[in-house]
Order: sequence, then structure tokens, then C-alpha cells
Amino acid sequence: MVKLYFDFRDIFRAARLGFSGKKIGLQFMGLLIGYVGYAVLTYIALVVSGIGFGANWATYRLYPTIIAGGLTWYGWVLYLAGIIFWIIIWLMYSTAAAKVTYQQLKGDDFYTSREALGFMRKNWKAVIFSPLMVIAVVIFLLVCGIILGLLGKIPFIGELGFAIFSIPIFGVALFLVFLAIVLCVGIILGPAIVATAREDSFETMIQFFSSIWSQTWRFVIYNGLLGGITVTAVYFLGIFSYRALKLVYVICGWTMGPKLHNMAMVAIDWLPTKLGIWSLWSNGWGCSELALISRYRPPHVEFHGAESVAAVIMGVFLVVIFGLVVSYGMSTWTAGQTLIYLILRKRKDDENLLEREDEEQEFEEESVPEEKEEKPPAAEMKEEAPPPAEEKKEEPEEEKPKEEGSEGDKEKTS
Repeated sequence: MVKLYFDFRDIFRAARLGFSGKKIGLQFMGLLIGYVGYAVLTYIALVVSGIGFGANWATYRLYPTIIAGGLTWYGWVLYLAGIIFWIIIWLMYSTAAAKVTYQQLKGDDFYTSREALGFMRKNWKAVIFSPLMVIAVVIFLLVCGIILGLLGKIPFIGELGFAIFSIPIFGVALFLVFLAIVLCVGIILGPAIVATAREDSFETMIQFFSSIWSQTWRFVIYNGLLGGITVTAVYFLGIFSYRALKLVYVICGWTMGPKLHNMAMVAIDWLPTKLGIWSLWSNGWGCSELALISRYRPPHVEFHGAESVAAVIMGVFLVVIFGLVVSYGMSTWTAGQTLIYLILRKRKDDENLLEREDEEQEFEEESVPEEKEEKPPAAEMKEEAPPPAEEKKEEPEEEKPKEEGSEGDKEKTS
């Protein structure tokens, strides 16, 4: 078991804990599944709203973007469904990654991704339904507010009633703001709570409230620190990845000539270079210079034969590399949230969750008494077995008097 300080010093472990093949793989799988669902639903929303597929594909490729005001109401429903689907998948696979982190902190470095996915399948309801319960409370209060507004339209009584109850109404509105904060906390901290404490949906929601209410400043400061660590970790991995690609381009470009340059120009176009967020990445990594990294770059020529197919394959590989770098950031963030919740739980409840026994150990301890209860019958059988041996021992004792008697008769006859 890893010894924690249970303060801000533990947060600096996040980058190292996040740099794990199992956790990055789980986060990449969740990122891929969630993004595919989002992209498909977004393109369907664009098509059913009368926006051409070809124009959006030519501009954004794998990264469809919604133009404000360009969708019908059912298009917006599909688009929001895609976002919700992505969030749900991210929460589920983050729970699996948090479980791997938790087991690693407990000293179990051999906890597999398959076991983590099995844990996620058993506990996905707590991860999803606990934020939904908060959302249900928010919706209920909003509906009550709408009804109260309708009652306020009643002449004379409505205005006076609204004025009299304005203070309670303000209190409910303030509580709604607090619920919005709790919902954000639930989305951020929910996977770590389920992975470490193994709570059900209701108890997980209770932990949302208690964590933000009793440990407000620790939660805010620790998450700010974790955000800086995550950005720094992704930044350096991005630089290393870019330098590795640059090394491949320079070395192989000496012999491949214009082919590599042409394929690289097309492959880069598969990255999200058209999105505004890409400028942040390119400034940090220098990815915008990927096609210009060789001083010996030959002049541009047209594609011939399999070069176009190879360029698409290279583009897909660049997308995978980009996704792995993003997944490392997500893995670092999830590992950090696991550490944060362990600290908060220790501070507010004085409970070290790393000392809690696993489900497998609890099951073994519960099964031991059952085995002991089955042993007494076997012991009774063993105790019943000796009597035949005692009877055998008694037989010679009964025969001895006869032998003595026969010897006495012999003496008399003599």
C-alpha cells in the first residue's frame, strides 16, 4: 500500500500515476467510443436539419461542428444526445481508470483492465444515476418556479403572494445555484467516489454534497493544482510526440523524397486543424510546422498510385497519436481526482479508504464461517468411528478369563 501524506503533496503523483498503459488504454477506449457516438449523431443532426454533409465533411472531416442557429429543434435534440452520450461513456471509463489507480495505490499493480471493466459494469448505475438524481431535483424546483410564476399572474392575489414569499423564493433560487455546483462536482468527482468507496447512487450523491460543503477550499485548490499538472503533463508528452514525428520525417525524408512530403501534407489535414482549439495545441507543440520540418523538402508533386491511400492511413495514425496524448491528459486527471477524494475522505471522515478491504477479500472472509460450519458433521463422523476399535479391544479381555479358567482346570487335572 502506498503511503500518502493526505495533503496537496499527493496531487503531484497524478502525472506519474496517469502515465500507465492500462489507464491510457481505458481512457482512449472511452474517448473513441464516446466520440464516434457524438460524431455520428452530430452528422445525423446536420443532415436532418437540411445542412449538407459534404460541405461539413470537407471542412471539419472527423470533427463535425454545429453552426449556431443552423439546426431544427429535433436536430438540436440529436446533437445534445450526442454530447450526453459522450459524457456518459467518459464517466464510465473514467471509473474503470480510477479503479486501476485505486488498486495500484493499495499495492495491487497487477489489477487488469478486464477486471476494471468488470467493476465498471457492476457499478455504472451509481456513476450515471447519482448526477441524474441531482438533475431531477433541479428540474423539479424549476418546474415549481414556473408554476409559481403562473400563480403570480392571478390578479391582486398573485402579486401580493409573490411579494410575501419573495424571501423563500430567493432561498430556493440560491439552493438551485448550489445544486448546479454540486452537479459539476458530481461529474468531476463521481468516478473516483464509486471506484474507491463503492457507494450506491444515493450514497454517491450524498458524498457530492458533503465533499463540497465540508471541504470547499481544499476541493477548489486541489483541482486548480491538478489542472496545472494535467496541462503540463500533456504539453510535455505532446512535445515529445512531435519531436518523434519530426525525427521520422527528417530521417526517412532523405530517401523517400517528395513522397513523404506529399503524404504528410494530406495526413496533417486529418487532424483537427480547422478547430479554434488547435491553435493552442500547435503553439505548444509546433504541429503546424509538421509539413515544413525538413530543409531538404522537395517541391510539391501530384499523387501517384498508392500514395493517396498511404496518406489516409498516415492521417489515421496521426489521429490515434493525438488521441493517445489526449488520453494521457484524461488519465492524469482521473488519477488526480482519485487522490483528491482519498484526501477529502480522510480529512472529513478520518477514514483511510486504502485500508478498506476489497470485495474479493470480503467474500473470502464471509465464506470461511460456512466452511467451519460444515466441518462439525465430519468431526462427528470421525468421533463415531472409534467405537468399533474399542469393541475389538474388549474382545481379548473377555477371552482372557476363559483362558485363565482353562489353565486352572489343567492344574486341577494335573
